[in-house]
Amino acid sequence: MHEYIVQVKDSVYEVLVNYIDIDFTLWLSWLLMPLIITFILPLVIVILLYISALILYTYKLHWNHVRTVFDRGDKWGAARKAVAAVWDSHGWIWHGYEVTGLENINNKDPALIVYYHGAIPIDVYYFLTKVLLFKNRLVHTVADYFLFNIPENFTPLLSALVTG
Repeated sequence: MHEYIVQVKDSVYEVLVNYIDIDFTLWLSWLLMPLIITFILPLVIVILLYISALILYTYKLHWNHVRTVFDRGDKWGAARKAVAAVWDSHGWIWHGYEVTGLENINNKDPALIVYYHGAIPIDVYYFLTKVLLFKNRLVHTVADYFLFNIPENFTPLLSALVTG
């Protein structure tokens, strides 16, 4: 094993010395450093701040919802509530999304809700999560085909928020 590691180290050293111009690499990194500092570093800071705010807001506002579902032992419901809490936090922080009149929806009887969404129907997800978190009800949606054309990796999100 030790011999293999030494061979790999020697091979990497040979490639670095023979095929990569170290002076050019140092010059290029020196040249591009202002761009890296100007764009990449603030972007990383903003991403970290945004993720931190999202986690803290989710914990602050929705911890009781998620904890009660965990206590009942409903794992799918707990996952649904956790995802809903993250989407609700994202909608509130990023877009200032609010639903007025949600208290007028009865907790047991059926309701018909007609609303307008913008050009990109991402607010449908925000609305579904608001109703799930604050009324503990799933919404069956009649929506544009675009809502169902999300990438294949995200289909569990739609099925968790739309079906029971």
